[in-house]
Amino acid sequence: MDELKKIFQEYYILNDICGILFWDNATYLPQNSFQSRSEQLAVLIRLTDTTLRNDGLDSLINNVRIIDLSVHDKKNFILMKEIINQENSVDPLLKEKLTRKKIECEQFWRLAKKKMISLSSVRLLTMFSH
Repeated sequence: MDELKKIFQEYYILNDICGILFWDNATYLPQNSFQSRSEQLAVLIRLTDTTLRNDGLDSLINNVRIIDLSVHDKKNFILMKEIINQENSVDPLLKEKLTRKKIECEQFWRLAKKKMISLSSVRLLTMFSH
């Protein structure tokens, strides 16, 4: 169980790093940097995915004696198995493509928002200039 906890700690750290980079993309990332951020996140998504596609993971899970676990560890173990099943049910290449598209979509949204604000300003100016 301790080895599983280490694997999940790494998995959650990688997820946290992805979250920070997605947040940075949405708030501070310069507009022309989205392609490199997209690649950075795709690499992190791949690493996160391989964390739970480890061949030794099945063996670790099969060697856990549920009877010997505390109530807390039993709940964690069940949750770990669910997360592994969920994460491994999606193709890793699809996860990378989705990540790239999320970053691209964020940039398109920013541009559209900027154009919308500019257009609204022009409309307000023309309304009050007459």
